[in-house]
Amino acid sequence: MNYTDSDTIDLIKGTHISHELYKDIQFVHDKSTNFYQVICTKHDNTECNLYIGYDGSSARRTYNRIIASADEEF
Repeated sequence: MNYTDSDTIDLIKGTHISHELYKDIQFVHDKSTNFYQVICTKHDNTECNLYIGYDGSSARRTYNRIIASADEEF
């Protein structure tokens, strides 16, 4: 699913990363539910949610931890 296609979704950050488990990660905010989400794409193109909740600071910390553990950005 492309989360940026919805008018209620704000893509806060997103990047391709060189990571052991993930190749892409998005940090989004859904204005309709006020949920923050950190969504990853694994190397086999399956998606997973690393964080779903109302706490934007926890979502940002989760996103930043994954980015910090990546080897380097493409």
